[in-house]
Amino acid sequence: MNIQEIKVSECMAFQDNPFQVRDDEGMELLVQSIREFGVMTPIVVRPVKEDGYEVISGHRRLHACRILFKADVDSTLKGMARLQWTLPLEFGLAPQFLCVMFLIRYLREEQKPREEGRFAGYILGTDLFLFAMALAGMMVSHFYPVIMASFMCLGVAVFFFRRVFSKERFLPLVAAVLGAICVAVAPMLGALASGIPFQSSMDRAMQSIDATDGEARGKAYELYEMEERLQEGQLSTAKQLSLIVTTIGDLLHRGFMEMSGKMFSGWLMAIIPSVLAAYPIIKSVLRRKGISIIGWSQKRGGASLRLDAYCMLAIISMCLYVLYIAPYFGLPEWIFGAHIGSTIRAVFLMIMAIPLDAGLIFQSGWVKNAGIQAIFAVCLGAACIWSCKEGNYHGYLFYELTRYPSDVAVMNQIIHDYPRDTYTVVSPADGRYQVIEYGRHEELPAFVQGVEEDRYSLSTEHVFIFVEKKPLDYAQLYCLAGPAWLATEGDASLIRGSTEIRASEISKEAAEKKLPGMRAALNNDKVLENRTIMESKAYYWCQRFMELYPYEMNIYYEDEDLVCYHFLQEPNAPYDLTIAYE
Repeated sequence: MNIQEIKVSECMAFQDNPFQVRDDEGMELLVQSIREFGVMTPIVVRPVKEDGYEVISGHRRLHACRILFKADVDSTLKGMARLQWTLPLEFGLAPQFLCVMFLIRYLREEQKPREEGRFAGYILGTDLFLFAMALAGMMVSHFYPVIMASFMCLGVAVFFFRRVFSKERFLPLVAAVLGAICVAVAPMLGALASGIPFQSSMDRAMQSIDATDGEARGKAYELYEMEERLQEGQLSTAKQLSLIVTTIGDLLHRGFMEMSGKMFSGWLMAIIPSVLAAYPIIKSVLRRKGISIIGWSQKRGGASLRLDAYCMLAIISMCLYVLYIAPYFGLPEWIFGAHIGSTIRAVFLMIMAIPLDAGLIFQSGWVKNAGIQAIFAVCLGAACIWSCKEGNYHGYLFYELTRYPSDVAVMNQIIHDYPRDTYTVVSPADGRYQVIEYGRHEELPAFVQGVEEDRYSLSTEHVFIFVEKKPLDYAQLYCLAGPAWLATEGDASLIRGSTEIRASEISKEAAEKKLPGMRAALNNDKVLENRTIMESKAYYWCQRFMELYPYEMNIYYEDEDLVCYHFLQEPNAPYDLTIAYE
């Protein structure tokens, strides 16, 4: 007999095993024994054709090992799944700046055909080819960077408007874009043709883009309030105009403050308008012969090039600003604000460096290159010191508690036990990311509102409804421990174990309350009072459904914090779930 280590996932039960494995008290004792001492008696297996092993003896030990290690294994798999969803976006961030850079180089340089034929030399240019490859790379990685790069390239196109639409550049540029699309889309079409569907999180993104998602529409609540006041007809023309101007101004200011942050907003609001206003004036001065500007008289071309870069950065930032604030005016939210942040911050940092760069150019008339480099080094060191003193690069690794651990474990069990796409999980929004690859997810706010409509149903064979008996205060912050010098103020009080989990209690009184008229459904998850109302409504709805259908509805899992209900139905004739709470 050969003793070797075998993965638990490679072992399968013997089909004719006469003994049943039960999750009883004896199994709990066996799990505790294996946790403390390991598997003392090896499991006897035999290899099978499917590259696995069939258990001959040791089914209870195998089951205990699966119970013991399942949480860690599933947590790793789910973490890798989220990593796979996040990394493509990160991979696409670098090519988006390369795309913009090569487009600028293509439009800036004079295009001279180097071969015979009408467009041969233009199409085969190095800059245009690299632009197309960067665009294709983004498309393959993630469509969010493609959208951001498109708006940045739009800013470049505004600056080089005449060159973009010249006969030497426009058709080659269109051909390069179409070629990039073909390179990126071809493998996707091949995957679809072979039966591999799109990644399921695409549904969430498309809901945001077509403005059907509540969170995307919720940002325009000020605009909707303005429309309601205007429709009342009780304001004079002057007050209506004042209301429109004030609302639009508030939306523009709020969007800019959220996008740039309080730390940078003042500087950016000063630099960007100044650059856009000063650019035509300085540009006209540089074009005049005999006019010398300190430090620029001998290198007029370099100064002009820098001015062009300043202006392009300002225009690009405004294009990204338009992309960010679009949902505030009821337009589709092409990208969630959190996903556009890294690109915006990179552009803003370049804009923040404009005064320093311009100042060094002015000094170039009096100071040699070595002196300019020393000044730049001092400024860079001061910026690093200031950044560290402001709290950057400090703080413990932290995480936010958005779900109970039992919520995650039960959903893992459902994913493991039930066939793909045969069930719907009803839970708050954060449960979507765990189940999205395997089954359908219905957000709890939509469920609570749906059961109060004229007709509402969920057309899958199995339905699982997760209800928090103690609704969580959303996104509670906890920190891991670390050295004292790395901590920021307040970190010690957030270390896990030193802070109790904040939660409320469901009640009949809360179930009878009405949810606030928030357009963003996710806000009902985030606000504890609203979450308590929502969870209470769901709980008492489930109690009423169990009274009406005692043989169909059952409790799949329950502890002091969470209860998961389950019912079975015919998918082609699902239950009408619009029932009263009492």
